[in-house]
Amino acid sequence: MDLLERYLEAVRRALPQAQADDIVAELGGDLRQQMEDREDALGRTLDDDEVAAILKQRGHPLKVASAYLPKQFLIGPELYPTWRFVVRLVLGWILPPVFAFIVGPVRFLTGHHHAGVILTTFGSLLQAEVFALGWITLVFAILERTHLPLSITAKWDPRTLPRVSSGLQKVPRATAIGDVITGVLSTTCWVWVMQHGSAPFWLGAAEFTAAPVWHTLAWPILATTLASIPLGWIALVRPYAVILRSVSRIALDLASGVIATILLRADGWVSIAVPSSPAAGTEVTKWVNLMIGISLLITIVTVAIDAIWHAWGLLRRTGRKSRGLAGALR
Repeated sequence: MDLLERYLEAVRRALPQAQADDIVAELGGDLRQQMEDREDALGRTLDDDEVAAILKQRGHPLKVASAYLPKQFLIGPELYPTWRFVVRLVLGWILPPVFAFIVGPVRFLTGHHHAGVILTTFGSLLQAEVFALGWITLVFAILERTHLPLSITAKWDPRTLPRVSSGLQKVPRATAIGDVITGVLSTTCWVWVMQHGSAPFWLGAAEFTAAPVWHTLAWPILATTLASIPLGWIALVRPYAVILRSVSRIALDLASGVIATILLRADGWVSIAVPSSPAAGTEVTKWVNLMIGISLLITIVTVAIDAIWHAWGLLRRTGRKSRGLAGALR
């Protein structure tokens, strides 16, 4: 029944998340009953070719899923799953890397206000996605009204469907969105610090001066804050890619832990001078550095726990796959 599970998973991916479980359960029950009736008539178990014939007779997963979808105003149910696939591909997998690895770096290197560059690049990405969504929808609306043939469901083989990953674990949507928002905010704040933290600045009557260690680690810290953005985006568009997220999360935790450890070994992180009261400046410097040191310790412990948690989950999933493979070989 591996072929059936792959077919049902392909249908699931074309359905809205809220109704997917109920629809797949109903469809799976119907197909299993059809296969059992066929096995009873033949007096034997169906082979893969016979299972594939039944699935092919039922229809392409996109076409089957469209029957359960509500009627669309611009795009009919037959084209709607394909429209969703193209939208996810362009908006999730093409535009974000283009802006993250081409447009953003070019603007960052040629611009003067780096914090503003990050915000404008993010805004340009949103504008490009809205523009792309409009054009994709327009093209599919024309296809819907002109009834041009679409070959995606015309010729297909159920045996070419991708295999179902073990388990149904997925990254929660809130976690993925949180990673993206945290990455954008922390990167913007750190770029501002990189631009304005090289010289002493005044806060009221106190003059703050950052220690040299911050300038030494400025770019590695920027890399770790930036990494949260693609990590969250991948989890948003591929919520079932749990293994990829675990590996990426472990690498990011290790990098953050190394940076925090190097910072912790520094003699101090900030010096504060109060011209009107030098003794007060010394006391404030002492307490502020103490709080920074405690924060760095908490950071090291937190990323270590997070890395161990993801490593343990990765080992468990790998172990389950190994046991499943061993059982299949026996």
